[in-house]
Amino acid sequence: LVIYITVDANSQTSSDQVVITNLTVTGDLIPCSPQFDVTGPTDIQNTDTGEYFDTLQEAVDDCDTLDGHTLEMTGDVTTDAQVTLNKEVTLDGNNNTLTPDFAKPCPSCNDNNSAIGITGTDNVTVQNLVIDGSQGTDLHGINVYESVDIVIENVTVNDINRGGIIVNGSAVAVTDFKTSGSGWY
Repeated sequence: LVIYITVDANSQTSSDQVVITNLTVTGDLIPCSPQFDVTGPTDIQNTDTGEYFDTLQEAVDDCDTLDGHTLEMTGDVTTDAQVTLNKEVTLDGNNNTLTPDFAKPCPSCNDNNSAIGITGTDNVTVQNLVIDGSQGTDLHGINVYESVDIVIENVTVNDINRGGIIVNGSAVAVTDFKTSGSGWY
């Protein structure tokens, strides 16, 4: 916020000091950008802001989603691209299902290769979630790369044709993790 004030001072010089007390600014708030929230309810909500979203990635990318916020799934969600958690958030699936419905774009690509990707981000929690990989092609369930203080809790990964969870150069606490029909490395 920048405020410009014009002072009419007949005999004042530019070196004189002007003291302002009780300044009130009115008007509309300027929203941050980008904004992805929609009129709800939908199956995805930021419980800290109350905002609803059409996709998990839009919930993460929204400028109102800040470190420490919780993104909550209130129903099953299908995603057509990797959900990249690049903020210090909690993704709470509420025991709902995330279904990746896309294919890894190329054999040597390391991005967009998982239902959920956590890369270079600390203090992320993924909890109470089922990942159903039966609609995806050549994907991992969760891929954690160069991140610390990551918590994966009460997560089930089914029918992913790559690894259920991949941890590379990261510190991850995993509890109550189940996988079936998934590849192993």
